[in-house]
Amino acid sequence: MPSQIATHRRQAFERQAGRCFYCQVRMWLTSPTELPVHSSHPAQYRALQCTAEHLQARSDGGSDRAENIVAACYYCNSTRHKRKRPPEPETYLVLVESRVDRGAWHPKRVFELGLLPTKGGRSLPAGNNRGRDKNRTTGRQLRT
Repeated sequence: MPSQIATHRRQAFERQAGRCFYCQVRMWLTSPTELPVHSSHPAQYRALQCTAEHLQARSDGGSDRAENIVAACYYCNSTRHKRKRPPEPETYLVLVESRVDRGAWHPKRVFELGLLPTKGGRSLPAGNNRGRDKNRTTGRQLRT
C-alpha cells in the first residue's frame, strides 16, 4: 500500500496534468519512459521526476495533508529547499516563471524536446494555463 505522501503526490500529479507546479515542465511519476521522448540515458531525466512539494514545509509546521502538497519536478523542489531560508511558494513561483521565460531554468534540451512551454507560446493543459496578467498563479492556486 502506498504511503500517504505517495498518494498525495500521485493525486497532485494527476490534478496538474503531469506538469510541475512551478516551472510547468512535463514530469514523470514512476519511470522516465512516461515522457514523450526517450533517451538511452534515462538518468538525465532525474530532474524531471515528480516529487511531493510541501507548500508549507514540515519543518515550519506544514502538514502532509493533500491541501499542503503539490507536484513539483525534482529540480524545482530541491532548488527551492537548498537555500538556507527557502522562499515562500508565491515568491519562488514568480522567480521560476521569470527564468523559464528567459530559457534559463532547465537545460536548453528540455525546451527543444517540448517538455517546457515556450515563451509566450504553447498552450498548457486546462487549469494550468500560465496567465500573463498580474495574478501569475491563476490555475495554480496556493493552498495553505
